[in-house]
Amino acid sequence: MILAGTSVQAQEAGSDSLSTRRNFLNTRIYRNEILLHPSIVLRKYKNSPEATRKFNTGRIMLPAGILTTVAGIYIGFDAIKGTPRQAEINGVVYPYKVRNIQQLIIGILGTAAGISLIEYSNDLKVNSVKVYNSTSKKVALNIKFGISPSSNLGLYTNF
Repeated sequence: MILAGTSVQAQEAGSDSLSTRRNFLNTRIYRNEILLHPSIVLRKYKNSPEATRKFNTGRIMLPAGILTTVAGIYIGFDAIKGTPRQAEINGVVYPYKVRNIQQLIIGILGTAAGISLIEYSNDLKVNSVKVYNSTSKKVALNIKFGISPSSNLGLYTNF
């Protein structure tokens, strides 16, 4: 005969959960308000292949996004700057600039694509932390008070 029984499911006191802070160019990962180096993050992710994949993909995409953004800005600036030319009309030389609209559009699209890559990189890092935190270990603790099969008063725990 069992007198009382209870089951408690507790999450480990947040000791292993991670948090993120985003800024424009990067997402930083923290544990207990302490910034973690990427190599430490990868060691923590070793049992979560999905989190590792997202984190590594985000790390690769960040420099690609920055380079694409800078290249787009340069191409757009070069298009706006234009190429100096001269025309002679009725014996008078008129200076002017030729601006390439296609080059300007490519520069704008390159800048937009680069910013999108940077944001997607940040999203992947945040999602890697969410995946890691959702797969963190939960401790199930079963406590039973009562009379044991050998007719003794006892306390049983399973965890």
